[in-house]
Amino acid sequence: MFPLRDENRAETVPLATIALIAINVAVFFYQVSLGPAGAEEFLLRLGAIPQDLVYGVRLPYSTQSSSYSTVLTSMFLHGGLMHLVGNMWFLWIFGDNIEALLGRVRYMLF
Repeated sequence: MFPLRDENRAETVPLATIALIAINVAVFFYQVSLGPAGAEEFLLRLGAIPQDLVYGVRLPYSTQSSSYSTVLTSMFLHGGLMHLVGNMWFLWIFGDNIEALLGRVRYMLF
């Protein structure tokens, strides 16, 4: 089942959720603007590569500056338009409730 909306909307404007969605969309369109080769290099540099994180083994084609920083940066990368739309849809539906419960600062840290 794919949720279309939730029934317990937050009473405040979910500014942090809106900001996260805007950042994700901006990063995606920047990634697309790089073209296929540039987008691949962008993903290799900013995406989290599990083997690198767990074993500290850099892949030969990896151009990452720091493997642990990719845990943060990879949250803003998407593999395609439908991946982005699906993630942002769920963030919009559920993020406002979590933001209202935790508060903006704790929500952003979460």
